[in-house]
Amino acid sequence: MRWSALVVGRINQADWFLEGIEPPVPPDWHYAMKLLPFKIGPAETEEMLSKVTRTMVERSSFIGTPSQVADQLQKFVDVGTTWIHVGDLTPMVLEPDDAAQSVRRVIEVSSALKANNAH
Repeated sequence: MRWSALVVGRINQADWFLEGIEPPVPPDWHYAMKLLPFKIGPAETEEMLSKVTRTMVERSSFIGTPSQVADQLQKFVDVGTTWIHVGDLTPMVLEPDDAAQSVRRVIEVSSALKANNAH
């Protein structure tokens, strides 16, 4: 989860400054231009990840039960968002048996959003 927050938590890394947070990589770093996975060794990876705080992870993700996540996403629909991609990143950090529930959670979030916005 820290890796996800590092890479795409803020597409413009300098935006972390707006929240009073020091970016984990240089402010002009963008994954599409600077991320070279096969050239980043374990030590550099750990150094980068060590700068990603729990707060950064929490501000980079929607966290909660499917119902809670749907409620968080509904705020975006309410202000005019017309397309939301629901993805569950937890399979990257859970055991395989637990990760298998990911699809169910995505369906629950999507179903709740659909029910809230049926016209």
